[in-house]
Amino acid sequence: MIDIRPMQARDRGAVLELADRLTVGVASWRAPELVLRAVRSWVSGDIDKVGEELMIYVAAEGADVVGFVAVTEDTHWTGERDAYIGELVIRPDLERQGVGRQLVRAAELWASARGLRRIRLSTGAANTAALSLYGALGYQCEDVTLSSGVADLRDRADPDDPDRSTGDRNHDKGAPAEAVTPTSRVPGSPGHRRP
Repeated sequence: MIDIRPMQARDRGAVLELADRLTVGVASWRAPELVLRAVRSWVSGDIDKVGEELMIYVAAEGADVVGFVAVTEDTHWTGERDAYIGELVIRPDLERQGVGRQLVRAAELWASARGLRRIRLSTGAANTAALSLYGALGYQCEDVTLSSGVADLRDRADPDDPDRSTGDRNHDKGAPAEAVTPTSRVPGSPGHRRP
């Protein structure tokens, strides 16, 4: 039987051991060692901040911690205060058995008790298991983060082609110039951050 409860000091090591699972679904072009360092830092930092503004719930099977969720308050780019799930991790052998659902529910109850009306989260685009879970729970896509490599554009620029010399790979002689403009950014992306 799985018990969902607030994290206790004795759970620190077990929660940190699960942190490496947060690398699942991260874009393949991201340096794995930097991703691993970042996720471990997030979890360690969250553990250190548990209190009034941040809560970590663990899923325990007997004495074993098999998952956790970290939830905090965050200001949306509109200025509204939302809850934000920073991390959700379930041990691989317990995925698709309702543990993630129970942890998300604990985070939602925490948010509701604080009078917050919405809860947000981010996950890797390739993290299909997480996307499936969140979709089944009624979460909808609100913002999208896009990226593109640019370091090699100078090597490919054609100085005789004014469109290519600026590194504008989105403009094609047959495509409308307005397809991608500086003002067509995804709403909220400038203010998007990970707490």
